[in-house]
This record gives sequence, structure tokens and C-alpha cells, in this order.
Amino acid sequence: MSLVAALLVVAATLLAWPGPAPGTSRAGAGRGITGRAGMSPRRWVLGPGRRGEESWAAEAAEVAAVALRAGVPLAAAALVAARSPGVVAAAPWLRTRLEAALARGDGVAGVLTAPSVDGPPRASEDLRLLALAWSLSEETGAAAAHTTAAAAASLRARSAARDLRDATLAGPRASMRVLTALPLVGPAVGLALGLSPAVLYATPAARLSASVGALLTLSGWAWARRLVGAAGRPGRTDGSA
Repeated sequence: MSLVAALLVVAATLLAWPGPAPGTSRAGAGRGITGRAGMSPRRWVLGPGRRGEESWAAEAAEVAAVALRAGVPLAAAALVAARSPGVVAAAPWLRTRLEAALARGDGVAGVLTAPSVDGPPRASEDLRLLALAWSLSEETGAAAAHTTAAAAASLRARSAARDLRDATLAGPRASMRVLTALPLVGPAVGLALGLSPAVLYATPAARLSASVGALLTLSGWAWARRLVGAAGRPGRTDGSA
């Protein structure tokens, strides 16, 4: 019985484990969390596809900044950024909407803040930051290369902070899954020994214990989820708690 329980616990742990910490592989040793040779934490937590969906705004800002430094006008630089492979893969609609806006004589910043912009919430937040940088250039005549480069740096810094946060919280989230799965070991062991749940929980004491255990498991899950959620929220910068 103890051997079966141990095997079930090991299986639950392996299924919930977030994977090896980035930067600890031989290829990426000594290069930090976002070393070039190793995967960044976000690739382990979110996977390559979802990471691309959320980082394309930063790529668009960087490509546009390079074009602007080369003397390309803002509208043309925005189109160059929209044709970037990463942007095309994650936001194929951007080029079409930019071309339509320029044909109408509208500014490029409005395309990024349009209500119909698709994508995850984080990408929308990044787009608003880039749109503010482009609006500043359009309305005040500020050098678009400088404002776009500053927006790109800010977006990359924000992405790095998200990477670190998600990698830090991956362990507690895995622990939540493991500890929630552990109560299921009892019925599984009973089935392995030929005892159906009806036999295993035939007495009032067994049913009471199972009910209390289920209630404590749900309460623990909700409590842990609240703690992890609070730890993942950004802190305030106005001096209040």
C-alpha cells in the first residue's frame, strides 16, 4: 500500500512540476534569468506560443525605433514594424488597419488604441504605451525615434518583470496543484487494493472525514490562490499600503 501511495505522489509531483529553472542548464549557466543560450522563465511558464502573443508590441516598437533612427517617417516606420515576422505572426491585422488609417489621413497612434484591437489584455496595455509615445510625437513634434525607443525599452523592462514574477510564482502554483491532488491518493490506493469508494467510505466516521478533508482542501486551495494572486499583483507607488 505504501509503495502504491508513493508512486501516486511521485506521479502527481511530476505532472505539476513547472520544469527546470531557466538559466540552470549547462548552455545557459552564468547568463542569468534571461540568458541568450537558455529559455527565459516565461517560455517555461507560458510556452513559446503565448509568449509571442504578448511580446509582439515590444518587437513592433523596437523595429519602428530602428526605422525612425534611419530617417523613415513615423507612418512608414509603423508599417515597417507591422511587417516584422513576429508582429505578422501575432497581429496580422495591424498592417491592414495601419494602411486603412493612413489612406484616410488618420494618425498611426489611433490604430493601436481602437476598441476593436484584438489580443490578450497585456498586449493591449503594451499597445497603449506605444500609442502614447506616437501620439506625443504626432501632437508635439517630439522626435519619434526617441519616444519610440523609450517605449520599446519600457516594454522590454515590463516583459522582463513579468518573466521574473511568473517564474517566481511557478513554484507555489505547482505546490498548490500537488497538495490539492494528494487527497485523491486515498481513493486511488483503495481502488488499487480492490476497495471501491462505497466500501472505503461505508462508515459515518469515514464519510465525515472525507467531507471535512474535501472542505479543508477547497479552503486551502482558495487561500493559497488568494495569496499567490496578491503576490502577483503589482505594488503601489503612491506610498500607500
